Amino acid sequence: MKEKVNLTTQIIFTIIGLFIPLVWLYPFYKIKKITRMIGIRFLIVGVSIIPMLILVGLTYLYPDNQMLIDSSPIGYMPFMIVLTGVGLVDIPFIIKWSRNWNKEIK
Repeated sequence: MKEKVNLTTQIIFTIIGLFIPLVWLYPFYKIKKITRMIGIRFLIVGVSIIPMLILVGLTYLYPDNQMLIDSSPIGYMPFMIVLTGVGLVDIPFIIKWSRNWNKEIK
């Protein structure tokens, strides 16, 4: 059964999902767009992880070059921030799709 969704609650769950894994799936589940959003997230993460893999590969090919990346976990922090920031992409989608969902219910 289709029910209207509260846009504020949808946005809050999406933002909480930035910090707690898999919570971001719930708002998309409620509006029946979960598979579409998982596909978009895989695409974005896949594209953003390619530079990291290249950089790590170059670090192992040229181990004497300290300019490429710091081998400590701190050296990977920019990539972790980027991958966490990918979750911000969800917010415009949840707003648009939730509004469309509520319009269809009327």
